[in-house]
Amino acid sequence: ITFLAFVVYVYLGVYVLRLKPRTNLSWIFFALCMSCAIWAFCIAFMFPAPNQETAWLWFRYSAPGWCLGPALLLHFNLVLTGKLKQPKNRFLLFLIYIPAVVFMFLGMTRGVTATTLIYEDFGWSPLNAVNSPLYWSYAIFYVFCIIISIVIVYRWGKKAVLMREKKQAWLVGWCTFMGTLLAFASETLGPALGYTSVPKMPVVLWLVWAYGLWVSITKYRLMVLSPSIAANAIIDSISDLAILINPSGKIINVNQAVNKLLNYQEDVLLNEELKIITAHTGEMAAIQE
Repeated sequence: ITFLAFVVYVYLGVYVLRLKPRTNLSWIFFALCMSCAIWAFCIAFMFPAPNQETAWLWFRYSAPGWCLGPALLLHFNLVLTGKLKQPKNRFLLFLIYIPAVVFMFLGMTRGVTATTLIYEDFGWSPLNAVNSPLYWSYAIFYVFCIIISIVIVYRWGKKAVLMREKKQAWLVGWCTFMGTLLAFASETLGPALGYTSVPKMPVVLWLVWAYGLWVSITKYRLMVLSPSIAANAIIDSISDLAILINPSGKIINVNQAVNKLLNYQEDVLLNEELKIITAHTGEMAAIQE
């Protein structure tokens, strides 16, 4: 089952990369799938290893997958929701990847979530190092990346004008939440409750998330160029002020020039009436006088 998960992750990553090879989002998604594939591949060979030393070696080799995965997931959602368009938000990438790289190095050398393996009926299984500060440091990092990912996707969907984008946000958010919940139950909750005879397969249960992205890509055309995506790119490239409104007079899009001039954060003006801009410009004129 774990090896099958490896095959699915590789297939999904390659499929999306071939679908749209020139976008950052596709490459980040590909890297995320490859990290999960490395994780699944190593765990598949850890279970039936002939001895503890070999099993521990395979477990250490899986560290790049589960250490870089949370950072790549958050990076993917930041790009998906357009949060990295603002230069100040790009500094977040350093804050995201630095702990991921540190955990990866420690995981490949001494262990992070486990420092030893025990042999069960199904094969070798990591013994959670719940008394280690390093274990809880990684747990906090993991939960932080997941929560921020879900929050920004939820807010993106709430502010979205197109129903297609709302459905994408709902599907991505819920599948991320359910995949995380199931992975937590397998990796942490089950062993804590005494179910040590059940194999830990969080990387397999994370396929719930992969399924959500798959449906978003194939059904709702996530990451595929659409008229709305093309229009947004054109509007952002205009150096003059550009404001789009719908027939009812509400703002559906503005470019970065408008946000910079009025000192608004991105998406604040969406779904507001046009008078909010005229009122703001009137206040600016009064202050200048």
